[in-house]
Amino acid sequence: MGDSGHFDREALLMSKFKMTNFWTWDNCFNVLGHAFSDAQLSWDQMLLAFAHQTEHGQLPASFNNAELHFMDAKPPIHGWTLAKLMKETDWVGLGKLNEIYQPLADYTDWWFKFRDHDGDGFQRRFTAMIPDGIMPRYLINAPR
Repeated sequence: MGDSGHFDREALLMSKFKMTNFWTWDNCFNVLGHAFSDAQLSWDQMLLAFAHQTEHGQLPASFNNAELHFMDAKPPIHGWTLAKLMKETDWVGLGKLNEIYQPLADYTDWWFKFRDHDGDGFQRRFTAMIPDGIMPRYLINAPR
């Protein structure tokens, strides 16, 4: 997809048929999949979701041209993705690290701060599939 709506750079969608959103977590695998064939496209996939990062550090779970979806918060694998890029390629230099470091740190901090709902040191993933449509109070009050 080209630049339009919520897309400020080229975006790879998982499928034209059913997965017509940019899925933040899943797209880390697109980053790695294109790392050797098109470094710029790969890096664009890495940065795309960070354009919509909230002031508290959260990334949207998915988005398309018209909507941003914050309904799910999977563990932040973007740091792992960056580490793989750095290990497997030679094009992630200091400039790219400076570009991604603070947004990535903010996202990771958001995850550890707002996903440990009972203070036991274990973060929990929330998914939109809630029995009986009940939204837990901690999600109503958690900042994005």
